Amino acid sequence: MQDFVEHPMRRALNDELHARKFNDFEGTGRFIRYVYFMQGHDLGLLAKVNQMLTKLGLPEMGADEKFIRHDLASYALRVERHTEFMSLSLIDRDDKPCRYPTTQAFDEAAFPHLPFEDIAAFGHPLFHAMWLEIQTMPKSLPDAQQMQDYLGGRAIAASQVSAKGAHLYCNFDIDDAGYSRMVLLNDQIASHRMGRFIQRAIELETYRLLALLSLPKVKAHAPDLDQIEATLRSATNALADMHRASDSDGQTTEADRLLSQLTALAAQLEQIHSQTSYRFAASAAYQDIVTARLAAMNTSRLDGFQSIRGFLDKRMMPAMQTATAFAARMERLSQRIAQAGQLQRSQTELVLQKQNRDLLVSMNKRTSAQLRLQQTVEGLSIAAVTYYAVSLVGYLAGGAPLAEWGLEKTLIQALSVPVIAFLAWQNIKRVSRALASRPPQD
Repeated sequence: MQDFVEHPMRRALNDELHARKFNDFEGTGRFIRYVYFMQGHDLGLLAKVNQMLTKLGLPEMGADEKFIRHDLASYALRVERHTEFMSLSLIDRDDKPCRYPTTQAFDEAAFPHLPFEDIAAFGHPLFHAMWLEIQTMPKSLPDAQQMQDYLGGRAIAASQVSAKGAHLYCNFDIDDAGYSRMVLLNDQIASHRMGRFIQRAIELETYRLLALLSLPKVKAHAPDLDQIEATLRSATNALADMHRASDSDGQTTEADRLLSQLTALAAQLEQIHSQTSYRFAASAAYQDIVTARLAAMNTSRLDGFQSIRGFLDKRMMPAMQTATAFAARMERLSQRIAQAGQLQRSQTELVLQKQNRDLLVSMNKRTSAQLRLQQTVEGLSIAAVTYYAVSLVGYLAGGAPLAEWGLEKTLIQALSVPVIAFLAWQNIKRVSRALASRPPQD
């Protein structure tokens, strides 16, 4: 045999498939399961389980163990650790075949060998408890009223199961002792199949209740979604009014307010999503398990009773659909908030573009005015330079012997005016071109 270098998770993942094997169940008896929702208290609950095991003289359950089974003299004890819950099960077999009806069913006092008191002393909140009685099929089948009296509860659901090899009756309720009651009247299910069927029936009842954990989340946060939806509707209306308005300054102020409001709504919705998303996903997974267990039990109609599948479809599925609708509503609100935010940003861009357009028009007007002023100043500058230059020419001509040359001072000044004005104009244009050709400075 070769020495393989194994992945560290190989053995653990492979053993997971064999972790919760259910042994064969021979004859009649009862299966009692207690379910404890851990909510982060795994080790604390494990310590209480180990205290009970020690008291019974059994080895403790390790921190890494997911499943243990101990076969005692008169019953078997199973402990299973799941992601969110831990279950403790008692498997009790009868020495003699037990036929329906029996007065000892669902009575703790009738089974003093089972550790009911030790389990009651746990102190950890009990999430669910179920008691399944496995009895022999009677010659005369019970009717709905007889089974109602036997199981109690507010409604009874029953079906033929395992290819009509047995009848399963459930009350899906909680009796005075805290148990949800089930009765399995066996006719043809063999012992090697009975163990698997019991496990499916117990898991059906376990996951049925676990799947409904999302419903309190819906009830707690539904008013928050109503408030978010109303605020979003108001913000959307304000966005439409802002689009029709013409006051740019008012639009800018309103856009800032809407942006802050939409951001707050998105944060509030994200908080609700973070508080509910895991529970909704877990409930959907538990619902799938319930559906799978129903399919594996191969149920068919039992005359005179509402079927188990029909009962769950009528009573459980609406609650699950409510949770699904709530999750879909959150998703739609998230999309609407994102769309409103996009519209608000588009509206803000339009407002900014309008303001930039008005600013550019205003700057163009100021530039035109500055250009006209500059042209006026240039004209005045040429006139002023020409005036002073002509005066200087007059001073220079006054010192020259103009009479000898046959010239007059006034004539010389007059002839210098166009020349000086042209030179001044050329000089100003040269300076302007030089300034215009300079690269812009940062």
